[in-house]
Amino acid sequence: MQQESPKNGNDYLFGKGQAIFILVIIAILNMINMMDRSVFAVAQEPMKIALGLTDTEVGWFQTVFWLGLAAMTLPVAFVCDRWSRRKMLGILAITWSGFTFLTGLGKNFITVFLPRMFVGVGESGFTSGGQALIVRAWPERLRGTVLASFLVISQLGTPLGMALGGMLIVKFNSWSSPFFFFAIPGVLFGIVAFFLRDYENVPPPIQADGVTKESFFTSVWTLFKTPTLLSVYLGYLAYNIVAQALLSWVPAFLIRSQGIKADQAGLLVGIIGLIGLAGAILGGIISDRWHKRNPKARMLVCAISTTIGTIAVVGALLLDMQGIGFALACVWAFAWLMLQAPNAAVTQDCSSMDKRGQAWGVNNFLGFITAWSPLGVGALSDFLGAGAGGLKIALLFACAFGVATAAAYFIGAGHYEADVAKAKEIDRLKGLGT
Repeated sequence: MQQESPKNGNDYLFGKGQAIFILVIIAILNMINMMDRSVFAVAQEPMKIALGLTDTEVGWFQTVFWLGLAAMTLPVAFVCDRWSRRKMLGILAITWSGFTFLTGLGKNFITVFLPRMFVGVGESGFTSGGQALIVRAWPERLRGTVLASFLVISQLGTPLGMALGGMLIVKFNSWSSPFFFFAIPGVLFGIVAFFLRDYENVPPPIQADGVTKESFFTSVWTLFKTPTLLSVYLGYLAYNIVAQALLSWVPAFLIRSQGIKADQAGLLVGIIGLIGLAGAILGGIISDRWHKRNPKARMLVCAISTTIGTIAVVGALLLDMQGIGFALACVWAFAWLMLQAPNAAVTQDCSSMDKRGQAWGVNNFLGFITAWSPLGVGALSDFLGAGAGGLKIALLFACAFGVATAAAYFIGAGHYEADVAKAKEIDRLKGLGT
């Protein structure tokens, strides 16, 4: 394993060429990750018809995916830090791609359910290991720009998965066709990941008696006792209830309410997703600039954007996402993704340097455990008679959690300055720098 160190804080660990190679390969793999994750949403309506499934059963496919992701995220991140990031990234990519292929071979509920669960297991922990390797390979002075590039390239996978997946379904008249096509690049780039340069793992600090200074659970509990972080975690939990419900069911809703085919639904959702990417970039820019004048800006951007997004998506659903309703859906995506960058920044602002990885990991884990959201929407839709009407009411119910999201960030903004000061004081006392 690579053991060299940069000569100073501005140097590339392995050289600029290797840093670019690492960024490109990991970003493309994560884009493929997002494609494999999102294509299921556009395939589920034709799959439901072909396999004779109920909305509840289809909801289970999305829920079990997120459960697999949630269950293994922290353990896989731990293995990445203790063993090897590049090897783990390669294994994860080949795993999720292989089970994506097996998903396309499904003939009934159980033969789709099990592969879908292992796709989630394969995708677990990928960003934890991937981002850690990217951050270490690039100099600190370029960290924000590099991570922003990683985010944008990765998130392109969602609209691409929806749009290309819909086209493949219609072209080959088969819901399973995109799962076969999307599996191939994941395996190829997964093999390439084994050849990435990696850095040496550092063992956890120990006391003289050989006992670690702070247990994992004690360290995590400290994060929950920080008021701002608690607000962020609760807000992000509610945020993902809305996001998971809509990402899982909006293509099916468009097909039912507008009578369109999977390719058209995928294209419309892809357009919404691309507009959302612009919001992700702008959210980071606005929050950083406003932060110079108002220390609470990052929390307030999260609160205001989710308030606007909640109002917009309710209007979009009521109008069946047609005409003005489609424009409102675009407003929702734009406003909703504005939260991503400032939310991530706050987890780092309000945690000491020795807990920043955990602070981000807990944030992601809580987002993943909203796995029951697609299932809940499917079950409620069935209870209400399924069809476009039942699904609309179920989605509106899920969107009510947007109110809780905004409230959590507004409340947390009141504690932000004190928690930032406390984190800096802990860093000073531990000699961890600024």
